[in-house]
Amino acid sequence: MTTDNNIWTQILRMVRKPLVYHSLIWLVLLVIFSFYEIYFSRHELSFIYVLTNYVVKLVILGAAVYYNIYVLIPKYLANKKGGAYFMFFILLILIVTPIENFLIYTKSAEVPEMRAHLLSNINLTFASNFLIIGTSHWLK
Repeated sequence: MTTDNNIWTQILRMVRKPLVYHSLIWLVLLVIFSFYEIYFSRHELSFIYVLTNYVVKLVILGAAVYYNIYVLIPKYLANKKGGAYFMFFILLILIVTPIENFLIYTKSAEVPEMRAHLLSNINLTFASNFLIIGTSHWLK
């Protein structure tokens, strides 16, 4: 009985480490988004194709989230410069979203329906990135 308890204690100790904790969150998001896309997509897309799209998306968003958490919030929001924070926050989204779309668009050369979908839903991408990066503000 103490061995089982010791194993769970070690697992909990390991999961509390920031690198492990953050990696698990991004991995869970990757799996959820990929399965969601496969299940609700109107197009027949392979799992590997969708998974690699979300890897690209989450790497870009991860960089933006950590930039928000470790640069923008301490530099502007913590110093009561809310207007400057909001301006840089919006600028971050305006920079990140086209980069993300460009990379996935380029990667989708053999999937023309995905290219059309990316171009027609750019506003949805901006909104989802605002929500995801904004959630990092709330969590911080």
